[in-house]
Amino acid sequence: MIIKMIFYIYLISYAFVNVLSDTIDMSEYINEFHITNELMENASNTIGNLGNLNGLAYTLKRVISQDAYTMEELNFMFTIPDQADVLDLNKYIGYQRKMQIEIFLALHIDRHSVDRTVHDWSKLGEKRRELTRKAILQLFLFEIYSYYSNYSLKQKCQLIGLGLNINNPLNYAESAEEDEFSVCLINHVNGIRGLAYTIKRTITGDAYTMEELNFMFAIPDQADVLDLDKYIGYQRKMQNEIIMTLHIDRPSVNSALLDWSKLGNKRRDITRRAIIQLFNKDFYREKYSSYSFKQICQLIGLALSTIDPLQHTKSVEVSNYNICVIKNVNDILSWYKEFEQNYFYEVYFEPYARRGQRLMDRLANGLSWNTMG
Repeated sequence: MIIKMIFYIYLISYAFVNVLSDTIDMSEYINEFHITNELMENASNTIGNLGNLNGLAYTLKRVISQDAYTMEELNFMFTIPDQADVLDLNKYIGYQRKMQIEIFLALHIDRHSVDRTVHDWSKLGEKRRELTRKAILQLFLFEIYSYYSNYSLKQKCQLIGLGLNINNPLNYAESAEEDEFSVCLINHVNGIRGLAYTIKRTITGDAYTMEELNFMFAIPDQADVLDLDKYIGYQRKMQNEIIMTLHIDRPSVNSALLDWSKLGNKRRDITRRAIIQLFNKDFYREKYSSYSFKQICQLIGLALSTIDPLQHTKSVEVSNYNICVIKNVNDILSWYKEFEQNYFYEVYFEPYARRGQRLMDRLANGLSWNTMG
């Protein structure tokens, strides 16, 4: 039992793990990722009959001028391959192979074996973006700003979108179009940070119970020591969700901290900040079309668990009037309703119906305002 408790503490102290090879095999995508990076680096070093452009800039010019690719394809070919969804890797492997083919057709550079010692997708993505940044700079300096530029406005908008991705890959350009006034309209994804995106993906996947969500994100320190196998499983599910969403490596951790409450407080603080980002960027700036109302109630329930772990949410339901009915672990009910601008407030019905505190104000209590961005 003592050994199992120490192992559980070790699991609480980090939330990252390698996905087991028999669960999902990402080696083929990593291999294509490496090959494409190597080809792009070779293209960048190629100087030939290409005017002022290096080989990669020439390839990018050729790809853009064809008008054959969507903004999504261009994104994953040139700037954000590290944002691929591991649940649909065949599609993203296809994008890498399209990139390789375009380089071969433009420069006749062969595909060859590469050093695959780097497995951190973010590092591979940073290398891709740095290569693309130099190529885009060349195109603007020697082509776009030229009096004889023959790019359409839409093609220029796509290049601008790719350029913006380099500085902020999590807030990448989802589309780049021209409007009727000849202005580039760049539509970005929400740009929520890693853990917030993991929570969103976990909630909207409808794969977990409220108990699982609680112990994954908010109350790991409330685990029953007589049933630790179950709670160890919850920590591993949390780790797998993060690696499947963000593709980050398993970190080394300091397991010397044995105080469950301190580890739990740290988990809740991180989760609360992530939930605030979701409310700011998925709710208050646009309509939350990607969530069902039940999923919103689960997110509210999870938020309440981070505020008071001893009164954590046991279950959530949706009433007939689109009110979230939250039952805590002591079977005490609370109600949350949406009012103007997608804001949620606690509501009371006794001794008369009235609006209580705004959920965001409860969450923000004790957090610095720069967390709210």
